[in-house]
Amino acid sequence: MGLSFLLFLNFLFVKVMFESKFSALFLIIICFIKTDLKADDELIFKPLSANIYESRLGSVFTDNNDKLRLDIGGNYDFFSQKSDSNFQWALGAEFFTFTRLRSEGSFKFPVETTDFFFGINGSFRTAIEDFPLEGRFRIAHISTHLSDGYSNKGIFFKEPFVYSKEFFDFVISTNQWGFRPYIGGIFIFSYIPKDINLIVPQIGLEYFYQIFNNIEFKFAYDLKIDGYNNSDLDKVTYKAMNMIVAGIIYRTEKNRGIFFKIERYFGKNYYGQFYKDCDNYLGLGFELIYY
Repeated sequence: MGLSFLLFLNFLFVKVMFESKFSALFLIIICFIKTDLKADDELIFKPLSANIYESRLGSVFTDNNDKLRLDIGGNYDFFSQKSDSNFQWALGAEFFTFTRLRSEGSFKFPVETTDFFFGINGSFRTAIEDFPLEGRFRIAHISTHLSDGYSNKGIFFKEPFVYSKEFFDFVISTNQWGFRPYIGGIFIFSYIPKDINLIVPQIGLEYFYQIFNNIEFKFAYDLKIDGYNNSDLDKVTYKAMNMIVAGIIYRTEKNRGIFFKIERYFGKNYYGQFYKDCDNYLGLGFELIYY
């Protein structure tokens, strides 16, 4: 019953969402209500700390022209179930934004651009002969917009354009001795503009070390290869996206805490309005942990 429901939900989302996004969301909520689904407090697949396309609550202050990123969002499993003692799966949804702001002092932060992400996901956790495996499959939408902070007297510094894409996102990982290597990719099936890259491979690694009962050290690295169709060269120009994150998590309870972190990024700009540009920064920030 559970697998049938997952397949039905995925089909429903793909078919209806892009014809009427609000109708799809309403139908999904109704499905959850009518079937009286329940979930544990803990996510089956925890967000990847160095993956920009994850829901977060926090901010990062960077050293590139007084910029900062504001992350607002959440990711929750609405239903989880153990099919047997060795296999657990869940259905969830997530909505988030990552926003670039500019610091102008006196606690003034004009908004320059914002990327909006929402989607549904299915995740699992299992073990094969004592080898742990976990994975997540997402169907999602992302769009991006310039804002008034990237203008002067009503004139934008660059011309805004429509940037929107729908995609599948799959990642699989293991978790042993504090290490969490993973591999996956993004597969885009609907998109504007038409020169963006459609397949984005991804690999990464996380390392976790328990210092004290409620203090943890975490290191994470994420690498993607993205690009766009370069009309001048008449071929796709590929660029790496490198994110390194390290810091200390202070836990107030099992799935609550705050992550004080250093973030290093270099490579293709992850904001959609700047998808042909590169970015390079070192940042200090924090993230509220809810999983």
